[in-house]
Amino acid sequence: MAGARGTFVYRSDDGNDYVVSVDTSNASAGGFTASTGQPNKPLNMKMRHVLLRHPNTGRERKLWIAQPDNSLYSGSGAATATIEDFSTSPSVQTAYQVKGRIGERRYAR
Repeated sequence: MAGARGTFVYRSDDGNDYVVSVDTSNASAGGFTASTGQPNKPLNMKMRHVLLRHPNTGRERKLWIAQPDNSLYSGSGAATATIEDFSTSPSVQTAYQVKGRIGERRYAR
C-alpha cells in the first residue's frame, strides 16, 4: 500500500528534467521537487532507485531517486532513509537501511 501520488521533477542521467508520478509521502526522501511544466518521462526510461530494507521485518522497498548526485544514491550520505511504513496502522516514519543502488535504464523502443 502507498500514499497519495503527486507529480514531481526527475533529472535523468543526461541532465534532462521530466515529470514523474511519485508517492508524496516518500518524495522528499528521494529528493523530489514539485513539477513546473517539464515534459513527461519517456516510457522506455526506468528511474534510478535505492533498495531499502526494514530494520525489523527485513522486507524490501524501492525508493525512487530524483537526482543522480543524491547522497542516498551516490553513497556519500547516510546509510538509512526515513520513509513512511504503511504496514502499521496508523502508519509511522521508519528508518530503512539502504541495501542497494540501481541505476537509470533506457530500453530500445
